[in-house]
Amino acid sequence: MARPRKAGLDYFPFDVDFFSDEKVVCIAGEFGTKGELTIIKLLCAIYRNGYFTLWNDALKYKLKREIDGASGDLLDKIVHTLVRRGFFDESLFNSDSVLTSEGIQRRYFEATKFRQRDRDLPYLLLIPRVNYPKTDISQWETPVSQRESTQIKRNNIKISSDDDTKSAPPSPPFVEEKFLKEFFCEGSSGEQDAKRLAALDSLRRSFGLPDMESMKDLARQVMADWKIRRHTPKDWEDAANHLVSTIRKKCAAKESQKTESVQRTAENGNRSTGNYIAELDRQVEKQKQDFEERQKARMAPADYIRSKGYDPDKVTMVQVMSPDWCSNNPPTVQ
Repeated sequence: MARPRKAGLDYFPFDVDFFSDEKVVCIAGEFGTKGELTIIKLLCAIYRNGYFTLWNDALKYKLKREIDGASGDLLDKIVHTLVRRGFFDESLFNSDSVLTSEGIQRRYFEATKFRQRDRDLPYLLLIPRVNYPKTDISQWETPVSQRESTQIKRNNIKISSDDDTKSAPPSPPFVEEKFLKEFFCEGSSGEQDAKRLAALDSLRRSFGLPDMESMKDLARQVMADWKIRRHTPKDWEDAANHLVSTIRKKCAAKESQKTESVQRTAENGNRSTGNYIAELDRQVEKQKQDFEERQKARMAPADYIRSKGYDPDKVTMVQVMSPDWCSNNPPTVQ
């Protein structure tokens, strides 16, 4: 019986500046060491499974058992704060309770680029190029076997010189039309292409696009922008990731414009009904709250507490963020 292929990783890269990241600092300021430990435990659960995990009762009970003093409500608050601050993708979490991100997926596919994949790849936020036959090699890729790259033949070692480097053939030019046909699997019907089309359709739905043709139209617009800005991708992977990221930003910007249009319509209605002043007050208050949120994201917890007029050695971040507590405990530090 064949050994089943491993889906997850045995280990994953851990940035030495992890605890200095703004998102992690905010979580630590609000939830303390339990917040930091929860992030690490969640990353372990994700990479053990592959590039995503589901936020469900089973995972919550496991974390409660592994983290002393962590309740279900506390874990829910930590996860929702991570999603709100962009540590995990918000759209996938809201739709399917999935914890993942572009960065997590990029690191996973980089770590498993030599693996053969014969299973579906759900919840993708970027399109990895996988499982293409050896006879169907992209002009931007050079196939090198891991096994061949580590073997050294004795008595037959050739040291490359500057002349060899100068005589190396230049990289083939990037051809936009060829890339688009390969990206959207046009003119092919293999099993792997069917899986890629399913992943593309999942991405298309997450973008809020009505059909695949609208996604192709956006892709052509992005490629036209590349020509204007003279942007040339490094390889197929770079082009695919850049294309998906740009389409996502365009769709988000379009959705934001719709929301602003609805808000302007509501404002016009408020003016006609005499609530214009009240609406202005709400906007000012919202801008003030948004400004404070941005300040919190930029500042260290101790600096934020000090900016509110409190002593960071005596007051916690949770207390300062509570309006009721602040009203009952006016600032003492001038």
